[in-house]
Amino acid sequence: MSKVIKFAALQLTKTWDLEANLEKIKGAIREAASNGANVIVPQELMAALISVKNKNLSTLS
Repeated sequence: MSKVIKFAALQLTKTWDLEANLEKIKGAIREAASNGANVIVPQELMAALISVKNKNLSTLS
């Protein structure tokens, strides 16, 4: 007997509003789950108030 595992990878736009980002993530997770996803992977840094665009990564440590 085999089991099917359905994955969902989230790619969302973020803002500087942490609460708005978290609400966006929660909504996307609910949508993925309602579409049958067993494993849901949000994007990296989605809930972080940081932007690495045009930044020197050595200053982030």
